[in-house]
Amino acid sequence: MDNGSLDQWLFSEDAHRKAQLTWRVRCKIALGIAQGIAYLHNGTRERIIHLDIKPQNILLDSNLEAKVADFGLSRLLKNCETHVMTAMRGTPGYMAPDWLTKGVIDEKCDVFSFGMLLMEIISGRRNLDNNIEPQEQTYYPEWAFWQAQADNIAVLTDATLESEEDVRDLRQMIRIAFLCVLEDSTIRPSMPTVVDMLKGLVTAQHLELSRLHQGLLFVLRNPSSFTRTQIGEALQDLGRVDKNVEHSSSGVSFISSSTLSGR
Repeated sequence: MDNGSLDQWLFSEDAHRKAQLTWRVRCKIALGIAQGIAYLHNGTRERIIHLDIKPQNILLDSNLEAKVADFGLSRLLKNCETHVMTAMRGTPGYMAPDWLTKGVIDEKCDVFSFGMLLMEIISGRRNLDNNIEPQEQTYYPEWAFWQAQADNIAVLTDATLESEEDVRDLRQMIRIAFLCVLEDSTIRPSMPTVVDMLKGLVTAQHLELSRLHQGLLFVLRNPSSFTRTQIGEALQDLGRVDKNVEHSSSGVSFISSSTLSGR
């Protein structure tokens, strides 16, 4: 692919390359990835769960259009199946907690991975620091939430974007990312809904971070004590309509470096 993988751009030390990742370009890339995943989940006869959504598996063409790549860990989910059990073979930092703790996979595992990736697109920083011991790592969504709650938006944003005027929808993007990484998979939005939110067809302008706080940290730290009513109210404010959205294959591209199978 002409421009390599997304991680070579997001985490590059090349100032010229980073400068090309304007906010508009990042939004385009995020939407392209979301549309690709939504097609995998809804546009094929059998649902495809990618299970390894991360910057290294997003390729960029000459126009910086995103292509979902590498289906080496993917699983097919029959229409009669709500989920399947599988061994953990994903990438740390992007694996959903329901997969980590129960070995259960469904479409919402990809939603979680996309949420983590979306945070990286916004911030230009990795969600895990390979130079820090695992036990000393801070859970990235929780750190990001507290920064957003304190309105430290600049801390969450790639420094190369600070001078841009069109980052007014940054808070919308942050809210979408938070919804995707909720620990309770049943509360995460579907990928078609995420696409609608990224397109602005479903807005989050009335969802204040303080309202989202009612559910987010309870879920992150202790899902058993979390009340579904709290996050339900927040999602209602968001205007979420988790409907079936038809996605054609037009404009959706995939690059596979391995054979797709229903292992």
